[in-house]
Parts: sequence; structure tokens; C-alpha cells
Amino acid sequence: MGGSFSFQPIPPIIIGSATITVPSFLLGNTLTLAGAFKADPIIAQIHGGFAVILQQSSNGGTSWTPVTFVLTSPSSTAYTISYSPPVTGSLEYRVLFTGIGADFVKTGGYNNASIIQAQLDVAYGGSVNPKAPRAVLINATTPQFGPVTTLTVGTLADVVNALVTAQGSQLQSAANQLTASLNTLQSNTQTALNTLQGTAAKASDVTALQNSLNSQSSQIGNLTNISYAALAVAVVLGLLAIVLSMRKRSM
Repeated sequence: MGGSFSFQPIPPIIIGSATITVPSFLLGNTLTLAGAFKADPIIAQIHGGFAVILQQSSNGGTSWTPVTFVLTSPSSTAYTISYSPPVTGSLEYRVLFTGIGADFVKTGGYNNASIIQAQLDVAYGGSVNPKAPRAVLINATTPQFGPVTTLTVGTLADVVNALVTAQGSQLQSAANQLTASLNTLQSNTQTALNTLQGTAAKASDVTALQNSLNSQSSQIGNLTNISYAALAVAVVLGLLAIVLSMRKRSM
């Protein structure tokens, strides 16, 4: 019944101890749904198709708002509906097959989803109480709901900022290690100099000290280079993961 439009979540990006959640849908993109509901084809033919509404919820399905509508193909219940989520965050969508004939929509001048939904029974989010005197329901067949799908809508800028922030934390950790290494280098150097000053320094002692200093300096240099290289690699890999996931989804 209806059309499913679930999206496979993109795996989170992990940088050190930080985990960055990637949105399942990017703001500004268009969501296109297609499917068909079960209904008597004779009734569909008589009314030239039916009105289908896309509903949106931003509170976990507690309430639903009609956001757009389309008419099914004439003489059928097949539909294709497109919509661009207007905000970021967790949003849920479902399709409502109204059962209202396309002929009623056209003759009644129902030009938006809210007006069409208002013609339904209150049980389907409409404004008509079927038990009220002279209640008029114009749906030609029983309304139906499609499956609910949750989207995490976000922006690429949010992901990039999160990547930079996470890597910044890793760089701070590396900077702390660098400071500790410099302090150790200074302490070891002073200790070695004090030892040499208190004894008859040999050429081999001076050479050993020089080798030790060179080794520690090299380690500190590598630590700095690795930290900044990690920043570039993390950002590039993160963006690549997003692009590949989006491309795979569109195929």
C-alpha cells in the first residue's frame, strides 16, 4: 500500500574519540516519492484518478501537516509526488491517499493540500464529522495512509564544521603532547648538561647527547606534521563519504 521512500543511513564519521552524525538528507534537495494505493479501478476511471497528499511531522508523528498534493494518473491510483523539506532536523513524512476524486478537486477549486484534506473525515485529519447533521464527505473511496519514514535533514556546512571542530579537539590533544615533549626535551637537556659540567666530558658523551636531542626533535616535528595532515585527511575523507553516499542514493 502506498510507496516506501526510506533512506539508508550514512555511517557516522569517527575522528579519534569524536563521532559525527551525517544527515540522511541534505537541505535544498528534492524528495520524490512514487507508488500506488489499492482501489477499485472502475471508481478510479469514473473520477479520473484521486488526490494524494504528502504529510509532514516535526514532532515524532504526534501531529501531521499537509504540505503538498498531486493527482494520481487518470483511471489509476499511481502517483509521483515531489517536495523539498524546508528546515533541518528530524522530519517524518507519509502519503495520504484521500480517496477524493480528481473531478471533485477540479470542480471544487481545491488548489492546495490543506483544503483537500479538510474535506475528509476528522479521523483522517479532515474537518468533517460524519456523525454531524448534513455532513458531506466527498471521498469516493476509503482513505489510506502510506508508510512513515524519518529523515534527518541537514546541511553540508554543518558536517564540515563538525569535522573541523572534532579535528580541532584532536589537534589540541596533539598540541598538549607537543608541549609535554618540549618540556621533557628541556628537562633532559638540562640534566645532561649538568652531568657534563660536573664531570670530565668525553667526546662520546657530547655525541650521545646530540643524538638524543636530534631524535627527540625529530619526534616532535613528526607529531606536528601528523596532526595537521590528519586534519586535511579527516575532512577530505568525511566529504568523500558524504558525496559517495549521495551518489549511490541517486542511482
